[in-house]
Amino acid sequence: MRFVTSAIATVAFVLIATRPSAQASDPQLGTWVLNVAKSTFKPGPPPRSQTRKFEQTDRGIRYTSDGVDADGKPTHSEYLANFDGKDYALTGSTQADTIALKRMDPWTLEVTQKRAGKIVVTGTRTISKDGRTATVRNKGTDSSGRTLDVVMVFDKQ
Repeated sequence: MRFVTSAIATVAFVLIATRPSAQASDPQLGTWVLNVAKSTFKPGPPPRSQTRKFEQTDRGIRYTSDGVDADGKPTHSEYLANFDGKDYALTGSTQADTIALKRMDPWTLEVTQKRAGKIVVTGTRTISKDGRTATVRNKGTDSSGRTLDVVMVFDKQ
């Protein structure tokens, strides 16, 4: 009986000690840097740079994006949302004022962006199985009414 109790305690300790944190176990979280060379932007031109940060908070996922657009101007956007398919405020975007996220599986999110209640962009954000690359595929219309077909590749930092 003493051996069984000791074995159970050892197994419990190993499970607790090796359990990853929520941030480490969710492949969507972290800091991601745009790889412009591997990305395609229709219409162009692409931004010069962009860094996206996804953090888990007690109220949902906090997203911040900072970069430099094609003209050399700084960009910044952010939201606080959950993976529940509901609309959340998106600030700093030239395309949309709300965003909705739906988790398809741990590696894939479905994203819907709206402007004034109308869907303007739909897409997916997929994390590679090794957790090092995020691929964002967006289709819709930009703020000028042009058709968007964008594939952005991000490297995890």
